[in-house]
Parts: sequence; structure tokens; C-alpha cells
Amino acid sequence: MQMTFIGWRLRGLSPRAFAFCICIAPHCASVGAASNDLTDLLNAPPQVVRARIDSASAQVHASLTPLGQEATKRSLGRFYKWAGAYCSDDGDQQARNADIDSCLRNQYINYLARIPNSVYRVANWTAYETGIYGLIWADDDLQGQDESRPFTWDLQVIWPRIDAVNSPLSDGFSKALAAQVHTYESSWASSGWGRWIEVRIAGISECYVSATVTGSTYSGGAHPYEDYGTFNWDRRTKRPIAYPSLFQANPVAQTEALGLYKKRLGQSAAGISDESLLQSMQSGFLLMDGALRIIEQEGRSRIERLPEIDIPFEELSALLLPAIPCNRVSAKPSGK
Repeated sequence: MQMTFIGWRLRGLSPRAFAFCICIAPHCASVGAASNDLTDLLNAPPQVVRARIDSASAQVHASLTPLGQEATKRSLGRFYKWAGAYCSDDGDQQARNADIDSCLRNQYINYLARIPNSVYRVANWTAYETGIYGLIWADDDLQGQDESRPFTWDLQVIWPRIDAVNSPLSDGFSKALAAQVHTYESSWASSGWGRWIEVRIAGISECYVSATVTGSTYSGGAHPYEDYGTFNWDRRTKRPIAYPSLFQANPVAQTEALGLYKKRLGQSAAGISDESLLQSMQSGFLLMDGALRIIEQEGRSRIERLPEIDIPFEELSALLLPAIPCNRVSAKPSGK
């Protein structure tokens, strides 16, 4: 997941700390971090970073409607409550206070780094992010890896909203997407100590709404495990769209589409099986204006990645069902 982990440390949840209920719904979401230069805050008191958050949030969210501004304020309040609980612990008072300050500063900086990209345009719509945060204080180590570790599990989800009364994310999209996100995070407590999911709207058209779903699970070690997916919604039928449903029944259709994908990947596809590349297409496709997009994903390794690829619908027209896309756009996709 695209997060900046600054001095990452798992925190225990003291018995008197508040554990928040986990919800996945249109009014809930979470926070990560993008890469901004915030090095001047690495040793700043937490209250200084918090003041920067308040100022930056007010500035970025000023363009939203009153309803959007109120939603982002509620989200920020949830974050502050979560950070306070997440960073609480027992122990020597002097050491504990310094430790809590360090933890709060890290979480605040991660949040601050994401604010500039938390409001964005998708077609003619303004999208913005809100956050959900969950802490579970477990009474057992489900992984059996570290007997001395505080048994705290952390879940965060970045959830998109559209700043409009008649949002294209209504009519079942958010509910169906929430169900998929529930599936993504259903096993997080048994497979990792921390689970982060970022949902970002990629495209909105008359026919479709498309979103990327990027995940990260931390189970110890230097790096989290990342996973990538997408969610596509048919606004006419009010149903999710599966990759095979785009193509004609002829089994050659998907094979030829795979060939077009490999051609654009070039050397990036070397050493990767057709089965793996097809899986990348099936789990990582977006229906964009004028093109079928396959998102950037892990390739031969987490370093050698498969780039984002657009395949114009005009090249796929003989392979797709006649109704895909419902309003075929002849404009060429940009620079992919």
C-alpha cells in the first residue's frame, strides 16, 4: 500500500484504552501517507504536528461543500481518537511519555503527508477521502510468533466519497464495494498484526464506476506484504463487473487480449507465466474512458513491477461483447 512508515512501531493497547468498532460503510474510511518532505517535523512535539494537520486539512478541504467539510472533520476526529488509543501503553512514566510522543508524531506525520492528495478530481466529480480506524486488543497471539508482544491488531481503511448530493457511488456501489473490502480484510487478524486498505476512485462515466483497492498486511519484519485489486461497477445493471463477463464466449477472446497486454508490457513480462499475467488482468482491470486499464502491480518481484497499461477499446472491439463498453469512446487514452 502507498504509505510512508516513519519509525514504524507496533503499539500495545492498555486495558483502559478505548477500542473502536470496525465499520466498513460509505461514512467510514482511513488514512495512509504519501511521500512529502516533512523532515522538519521528525523531532517536533506531537502538538506541533497536530496543528499542522488542522491547518493543512482546513486549507485542502475548503473547496468542499459544507457536507463534505463536515464529513472530513468527523473523520479527522476519529483519527485523533484512534491515535491516542493506539499510542497508549503502560510502563515507566518518563519512558512511557517519550514513547507515546514518538508514536503520536509518527502517526501524525503519516496523516499529514496524505492530506494534499486527499481531495481529487474524477471526471466531472470531486472525490475526497475519509477514514475508519480499528483497534482490537486480543488475549492471545494468533500467529504464535512473539510471546512478549502486546496483542494489538490494527485495521485502517481509506474510503472515498463524492462531494455531491446525487453521488454516482450511491445506488448500490458503496454497499457492494464494502462487501468486497470486508472480504479483503476478513483474515487480517490471523495473518498480520496490521492491515491497511486504500480505496481510490479511478474513473466515473455514464456506464461505469471503477476503483482501485490497494492493501498491505504487516506481520513483522522490514516490510509489509502488499496486494492490489480493482472494483468495477455497472451503473445500468447495478452490479459488479467480472473480467470474464467483458468478453465473447469464444475462449480465444481472453487469450488474444492477453497477447495485447503482453505486447505492451514488453520486457516487463519476461519470465512471468501467461497464467500469472492473466490473473493480473482479471484482478487488476479498470474500465476507463476509451480503454481497458490494467493497473500497476508486482511483477517478477516487489521491485520489478508491471507498469500500468491501457489497451484501447478499439483494439479490443472484436473480442468484447457488443455492450462493452456501453458508450464506446474513440478518444485515445493518454500516454500509456
